[in-house]
Amino acid sequence: MSPFYAYVQNVADDNTWRFLLTFASQDVCDEWWRVVSTPPSPWASSMTRINPQFYTHNANLINIWDFFNRADFVASSRAFIGRFFLTLLNDKGGRTLSIIPETYVTDNISGNWFFIRSKSDPRKYWFCPGADQLSVSPQSQSIDKIVVSTVGRTRFRLQLLNRDNNLRDGTAVLIGSDQITISISETAFVGPRGRASSGDLVVANGLDNRSDIRFADLRDGFKTRTQLSKGLNGETVYVEDIVRVNGSGDAWELAI
Repeated sequence: MSPFYAYVQNVADDNTWRFLLTFASQDVCDEWWRVVSTPPSPWASSMTRINPQFYTHNANLINIWDFFNRADFVASSRAFIGRFFLTLLNDKGGRTLSIIPETYVTDNISGNWFFIRSKSDPRKYWFCPGADQLSVSPQSQSIDKIVVSTVGRTRFRLQLLNRDNNLRDGTAVLIGSDQITISISETAFVGPRGRASSGDLVVANGLDNRSDIRFADLRDGFKTRTQLSKGLNGETVYVEDIVRVNGSGDAWELAI
């Protein structure tokens, strides 16, 4: 995983106190934003997240440079030591600007819909063959496995479960420690078969394994398991199921 960069612009005068932020990864950036933006943080009212790599601040409220030297911020940011640093850029009248590398990133906003794909082989997506039936028939008791496919793909909704008044769908950026739900409709949730902590990952109406899934599980909490199955004409085919594991799983990422 490569370093992740972001700009911070002063919107009070558009001339001064412009910064380049360097993070060990996008995950670290999102964790930093959670600390900065969540009340009672003193920065919550003075900083705005435009997109994952562009932020603004209002220096009329308090000098942003002081933010990162205040004792209360230093105490809350010890988890970022060695994973984040801040560079003051030239004022607007300068002749140079550090250009951050072009990076494709998905904005991991709670409540949005995403495809889930393999980080090692982006051709492979999570696919629920019976998604349409489960979505249009909320009373259906059928359960459908999630498999890996290079042809089909299913869009999933990821939402915060441990939400509060400061973390709302549509604005909250998901971080690794968040408990989440993964669903394909308002009633059809993703979870291990039989509410177990491990096992085949399935979708079913009313399935509620929500407390068992954290956003960080997409890094190593699910893996593929190859199974033999019968095709439509009786031939033997290989199917890759998604299985819930406790660490040492495959790496997955969100895509739109």
